[in-house]
Amino acid sequence: MPDKIEDTRGLQHCYWRENGKLYSLDKGMGIYLNTENKNEFVVDERCVGGKTTNPKHTIENARWAFIYDVFFQSLEKAKSGEITDNLWGPLSGGKIPVSKYGLDLKYKVGSTFLFNPSGYSYYYGFKQRVELFSESPGTGFYFYVIPVTKSNICYAYFNKSEDVKRYGDFANLEIMLHGYNLDKKNKYRGKVYLLEEDKAKGLTGTDDFKKNNLWKEPKVFAISQDAGSSSNCNIYYKTSFPIEIAWKKEQKAKKNFTVVLEIYKYHTEPGLMYGTNEKEERVVFRNFADEPTTDLVTYDAKVLGLKDIDNKSSISSRFIVSEELMTDFLDRIEEKKVNQIQYIGDIRYTRKEFDPCGYSKIVIKDDGDKERSAFTCFDEDLLTTGGDKTGQPFSIIAGEKRKDVSITVENLHNKNVPCNGLLLPSGQKHDSPNHVFLLDRAIAAEKTDKGYTTIKDPTQENDTDVIPDKNKAPSEDVSEVQVLQSEFKGDNQIVLKLNYIYNKVWLERSLGDNAASEFMWMFNYFWLSDSLAQSYYLPVSTCRYPNQIAKINVYPDMEWEFSLKLSSDTPEVYSHTNMPAGVTSRQNRIKTLAATNNRRFLNGEVSFDLAIKAKSGDFTREISGGYAAKIEPFLRALIKVKETLDDITGVTKAKNGMAAKLASKLPIKMLPITFQMDYPVISIAGTWKLEPDKEKIYNVRRTGTISLGFTPLIKGTGKLDLIACAEFIPAAGQVIKAIRTAADVAGIEIWFNLLAFGQIDLKANITLGQEYGMEPLEASTTVGIGAELGIKAAADVPKISFNSRPSGEGFGVEFEASARGETSLIFSGKTGASNEGMYIEAGIGFGGLLVYVTAKAKIWRAKVGVDNEAHELVEPKPDMLKGRYYYIKNK
Repeated sequence: MPDKIEDTRGLQHCYWRENGKLYSLDKGMGIYLNTENKNEFVVDERCVGGKTTNPKHTIENARWAFIYDVFFQSLEKAKSGEITDNLWGPLSGGKIPVSKYGLDLKYKVGSTFLFNPSGYSYYYGFKQRVELFSESPGTGFYFYVIPVTKSNICYAYFNKSEDVKRYGDFANLEIMLHGYNLDKKNKYRGKVYLLEEDKAKGLTGTDDFKKNNLWKEPKVFAISQDAGSSSNCNIYYKTSFPIEIAWKKEQKAKKNFTVVLEIYKYHTEPGLMYGTNEKEERVVFRNFADEPTTDLVTYDAKVLGLKDIDNKSSISSRFIVSEELMTDFLDRIEEKKVNQIQYIGDIRYTRKEFDPCGYSKIVIKDDGDKERSAFTCFDEDLLTTGGDKTGQPFSIIAGEKRKDVSITVENLHNKNVPCNGLLLPSGQKHDSPNHVFLLDRAIAAEKTDKGYTTIKDPTQENDTDVIPDKNKAPSEDVSEVQVLQSEFKGDNQIVLKLNYIYNKVWLERSLGDNAASEFMWMFNYFWLSDSLAQSYYLPVSTCRYPNQIAKINVYPDMEWEFSLKLSSDTPEVYSHTNMPAGVTSRQNRIKTLAATNNRRFLNGEVSFDLAIKAKSGDFTREISGGYAAKIEPFLRALIKVKETLDDITGVTKAKNGMAAKLASKLPIKMLPITFQMDYPVISIAGTWKLEPDKEKIYNVRRTGTISLGFTPLIKGTGKLDLIACAEFIPAAGQVIKAIRTAADVAGIEIWFNLLAFGQIDLKANITLGQEYGMEPLEASTTVGIGAELGIKAAADVPKISFNSRPSGEGFGVEFEASARGETSLIFSGKTGASNEGMYIEAGIGFGGLLVYVTAKAKIWRAKVGVDNEAHELVEPKPDMLKGRYYYIKNK
């Protein structure tokens, strides 16, 4: 109440009487109204400003109106002329129309206002604004009410419950609860069960619900104790789930599914010894098979945000599932479409006809793509040079959201001209859009082995007409076969509202009630091949050119991003043998241990990082798994190259590792050898989608890029430690060993190795187009033999000499070591694309390893060792990898 009501005019205040008890309301105040009580609002002389000229008249003529608060907020923001609907509550008694906020006569007059639920249309839990005024709303006193009743389960609502769904589809459920969140003394939770409707009927016990629940566990949700949003204090539970093929069982006809909801009150209490125990008690349940939600269309859709798909009697708390799998359904529908086109027949014209009832062109346009040109599929002025292109479908890209595609006939003359109603039922003419664009049943023209039967048109010189096929009944309804949605735009245009129907069954089954099932179906559209098209069509007919069938192919709007990286920071194989004890041996043991740990981490298989993003419309998912099986043959083929090298070099069978095997082949059996074989390093990245073809305006093509990098694909290094060799030579060996020991203490590594190395890198950048084919891969190959000398860094040195002979003395030691060698890695390969995906046709061979070794010493006057002696360390292996391998694979 204003502090100084005596200084104001008009209605400034009101009272709320609940079951006879009076409460004072302030302006803008909000209250909960328990509808089980009697709620009345009143004004008297205390509610009128002191400067009011005639208080009694003001009280007796007080105006009351109410409206949902969300509606009032929109009315306040609306401009003049924008208010077209009357959204005020259904009160009556007003005699003078009130234009402000579109109120009109929907108000009550008098000193009291009884808020009676049985008499008015309103919804529990929704905030409503009550206006009390003398002239117009928004100028006087107002307050808010939220009607509440006993806590209850309001409804269960399946979106588009009257649509027949299929296994692999998703069901979207919303449940509304009232009142439980307003009970501040207790805590509640809900449990939802999914059951076949027939089996659910009559069930009341929890055990029965569990036994018949199609989910492994009921869906449990906590009911919060907050008051909801500022305009709605009700509680909503929403969930989406796949319709599992496992629920089909022996189903032979359509099946209904529904839900059961239990509400539990729960609390915690101290345990007998320690901790706490939770107790729960079921307080209410609703089996929607016995108590369904019906006709939600009677609710105000603008408040609930819901609307059933029809305006007839319907059950919203269940959904219907066909006995037919989505895969079978799509195949059957496509086959049915093809058969109907063949049944009706698409008459091809090669010359111009002259019937006055006719058109000159049929033009198809993707109205959702403003930059794309229209496609003229029929042009009578070009018929002699191929103007009849109705055999060529116009391709568009769409998702689940419908897209407008218009079919326009230009220069249409079908009114006030002679019309025979050619290929129409008797008595009908081509004088209306539904007789030009044949959405219902079409009549086929007679056709023999020689073509369509024609007769001369007696009304037009040099003109011939086809005739109906008397042996064929009219076709099935064209729109029903395709489930077409359309609307006419004038007499010469129809707009088809087309979408792509995605098959959400992966590998002929859903993947269960988990997050993966929300996106695995997207792999059905991984490679975006031509076979994914879904066809639509419409016969366009006049006497001049009857049954010209405009065809449209719809392709999925799926977009893909793909990234595959395979690598290992540590070599997969590192082995050594015959290393002198001490520094050299310890350093190699550390390296061997690192490689062994890496192998253990990889568990004998190559690990890889995979990132895939799929997008359709507003639905986007990041996918990091579920694709490995598709490219596993490709990855295994690459690893097979490494494993083959392992085998031919002896690493697989040699107890002491590859190095020991190699050393055993040399005349000097104690030569110190290490061998290292790295994993392949692979990087594949790409994006692809379908886009309109700029050259062939009726077509779409796959666009994007795929980048390949194998750096290296194969890399192996064998080393003969020549310094360690010298350690086996008396005198020189002691000196060298002393140097390496000192270097190790100082934290310095010294090495001089013979290297046999080989590496092959592959790179390709492929631009995706509509055509399939192959392109050569760019290969970079490095092979050879060399030597390295290093102190913390390597340098190529062909020869190194140690001379320990003191000046002037007759005894000394000289050591010389050098090497050269020959080897080769042979690679041939092409990359390409087919309907199955992106592939590499590869041939990889290893030419063996032939090493020429010089490792000799002169001790005083005696010479020992080898001089430029050839040794075959590794035998050739010509066919390590051969064949076609897919790295991006469709089905």
